[in-house]
Amino acid sequence: MSARQDNDLIKEALFREFLRAKGLSYTYERQHILKEILETSNTIKHFPIDRLYNNLQSKRNRISKSTLYRTIKLLEDSRIVKKTDIAPDRYVYEIVEQYNIGHIVCLKCKNIIEINNRETKKIVNHICREKRFQYKTHTFEIKGYCDKCISLSLKDE
Repeated sequence: MSARQDNDLIKEALFREFLRAKGLSYTYERQHILKEILETSNTIKHFPIDRLYNNLQSKRNRISKSTLYRTIKLLEDSRIVKKTDIAPDRYVYEIVEQYNIGHIVCLKCKNIIEINNRETKKIVNHICREKRFQYKTHTFEIKGYCDKCISLSLKDE
């Protein structure tokens, strides 16, 4: 079994336990949504919910959008997936990685760059210790314009 498969099994077990603790069932729909998210994340790091929905529909899974949105919320609450806003009312989702500290998002092309630097994580931990604050979750995003979009806008001027 590969490390990726092991990781997927761990995420499934964590989700099952999260649901059990909430008094909820690990339904067929929730199982297939999680499976699709894990498969999709193999090929695309940040995925919109519409892509997930279309993938599920193409595999003849009769899962409604409302079920998908409710399950995504449960997966967020269980810290298996994370939502990033890339524009007003426009989000992408990703599997939570151990050292993912945040994102840099281009406001024009919507490109997303991961911030996985362990030094950045150390700084966050240091600030929290210094301020006597124990964090459970965080969101760290830098929004601006990438080199490509800046050079394109300079050419347009």
